[in-house]
Amino acid sequence: MICLATYQPRPYQTECCAALAQARANGIKKGLVEMASGLGKTLTANFDVQQFLQDSPNARVLYLCHQESILLQSKQKFQKTFGEEYSYGMFTGNYKTSHAVTFLFATLQSMRDHREEYGVDAFDYVIVDEAHHTAAETYQPTADYFKPQFLLGLTATKDRMDGQDILDTYGKIIYRMDIYDGWEQGWLARVDYRIMLDDLKQEEFEKYVGPHATDEKVSLAQLNKTIFAPQRDEDIVKSIREQTSDLEEPRIFIFCPSVEHANAMAHQFVGEAAVIHSGQSIGLNEAILSNFRSGDIRIIISVNMLNEGIDVPEADVVVFLRATESSTIFFQQLGRGLRISGEKRTVRVLDYVANIERISTILEMEETAKKRITASPTYSPSANKPSPLVINIPTTKFKVERVDIECLLSNIKKRRRWTKEEVVAGLIAMYESGQKITSKTIDQNPNLPWSDTIINMFGGSLNNAFREAGIPPNQRDKVNIDRDTMISEGRNMVANGEKITYRTVRKNLRLPHPATVAREFGSITEYASICGQVMVTKDLSRNGMLRAYWAESKKAEHWLSLNEVDKNKILTYAEKYRQKFGGAQELISLAKNTYGPILSPEETLAQQAKKFQETQFRLAQEFYEASQAKGRWLTQHEFKSQNKVSSLSRYRRYFNGGIKKIIEFTRQYIGDLDEEICSQQQTQFKTDAQLIKEYWLKSKEAGHWLSGYEVGHNSDLANDVTYYNRFGGMKNTRNLAISLFGDFTETN
Repeated sequence: MICLATYQPRPYQTECCAALAQARANGIKKGLVEMASGLGKTLTANFDVQQFLQDSPNARVLYLCHQESILLQSKQKFQKTFGEEYSYGMFTGNYKTSHAVTFLFATLQSMRDHREEYGVDAFDYVIVDEAHHTAAETYQPTADYFKPQFLLGLTATKDRMDGQDILDTYGKIIYRMDIYDGWEQGWLARVDYRIMLDDLKQEEFEKYVGPHATDEKVSLAQLNKTIFAPQRDEDIVKSIREQTSDLEEPRIFIFCPSVEHANAMAHQFVGEAAVIHSGQSIGLNEAILSNFRSGDIRIIISVNMLNEGIDVPEADVVVFLRATESSTIFFQQLGRGLRISGEKRTVRVLDYVANIERISTILEMEETAKKRITASPTYSPSANKPSPLVINIPTTKFKVERVDIECLLSNIKKRRRWTKEEVVAGLIAMYESGQKITSKTIDQNPNLPWSDTIINMFGGSLNNAFREAGIPPNQRDKVNIDRDTMISEGRNMVANGEKITYRTVRKNLRLPHPATVAREFGSITEYASICGQVMVTKDLSRNGMLRAYWAESKKAEHWLSLNEVDKNKILTYAEKYRQKFGGAQELISLAKNTYGPILSPEETLAQQAKKFQETQFRLAQEFYEASQAKGRWLTQHEFKSQNKVSSLSRYRRYFNGGIKKIIEFTRQYIGDLDEEICSQQQTQFKTDAQLIKEYWLKSKEAGHWLSGYEVGHNSDLANDVTYYNRFGGMKNTRNLAISLFGDFTETN
């Protein structure tokens, strides 16, 4: 007996399950369910499996996904639903359940290498979560191998960045509910979307908007580079605090472009934030997510994670600090905040990397929402319901309004309005010239619009554009060159010191897809050998690979990343390491436990000290050159406006102090500036008494004791960080001011 009292299906989930049941009754053996992020795809599959097991109580279910973290979450939901009378297992890089179970949760990567250990009919019901990944060459064979009674694909979007169509695998969409349906029916949080444009270059912007705008044709990539400038981390953190100050204990998701940037941002939040990324262990990432759900951590900074499948409805603020190449990824990341939970019905989005394409996507989303939802009683004016999507540009240091942005987009469209005929001609030209045709290469082609534009132009799919251009199926990603030319290009790679691997062949725009190369030569390894790459005889046993990795890491004096493994001519391919050991962290941990650390404790400390010293000297040189160009030593306020120096917080970390310490170090080890200039500037450094008096005077002028935030935004005062460093916080500053000059707030 199945008990589903834990979860109650929503009306649309009941509709979806009815559609799936009807499809099976009609003899259909596969299908796709497309639901926007936040609507509960996993639970919908859960409810459908209940129906399936009622008819086939002895059936076995295989749940496939590309991420172990998503599988663990799905497994917990199934266990909570179906109870312990059923058996459950995991088949991933870290877990290998070998006995038969009712529900097996497996990564596509692990099952790819072990699928033949199972019969093609070993499972009666197969679910592929995040099914848009299925078309990847590493995943497709697994989906094709099993022949269940029913194959279900789950995805928030069927579109892939490479244009491949997953409906070749799943047949047709049996049920669809997009973000606009979710808003219309009230199942998704409304969005307060704020485009943060403090980084806009006003003079450049006015070249394209306003009375003096030119008719110059310019590519979108060049336009983004011209009018948008990156902001400093300190400025962004202050802005995030300001934009969320009206929220009570906000839970914030931040998407960052790199681990280094994420760690730097976490440092700026001073203990309030935790970083998650794929390089960390699953256990650590899960612990951070658990602390976020419980409220122990309020801010999570993510690198290439949380795009998909993670259920954290508590998040009520989403911050974009990374640009995305695809609207697909944009909607996935936006979806992290769309789940409704408890009192939460709104998510605030702060977009600090809005470029022309992003802004266009946002405004198109708003326009679509108006068209799709205006007539809906759920959001009718008479019901006093708020709009599901509100776009605004908060006050910036530039006079930029939404009308200016819309005017810019309008001007760009007028200057370059693409027709279908132009797009088709451009795609054919790419194909005939032997170029790979992917979203990335299209975006790099100045003779074509952006890939997202083509997708919208041809009904939501690059495949439609390929068909209209007459490009044969599975040919768009291939280069039409002969065997001899492939060998010639491979020899050029070897001559340039580049290791031929699946990844480097894929990146080489002058070579076909690696699968094409492998078919032509038997394997990538054989191709590399023919091209003259010296193939070292390798021990490909698990122990041999681990020992070789440890030895090469010891030689390099640091644990090699998987990218470095691929470039290393002694080691086998990184893909084989992934297959046998999982990710880099698991590999490092096993190598360390088996063969010991690659450096002694003394060597490790020495190496860390050396790296610290190298960074100090590099920063000091950077500071000296920027000061020299300025004609005097930079002040702390000038760090924000300098693009050629690192953030002030980074300097503080490496010099254990403020401007004085930085200048002392730079003078001693790099050089001094002109003596007269330096002596004049030295008078600019204020004593503690001066700082206290200035704070007291400005507070008295304001009629209240200024907060740290007010100090930081008062151009007549030193930075709030200076007050914290000198006096230990604003409370101590206030007490010192009272003891020296009296309390002006006391009534006589």
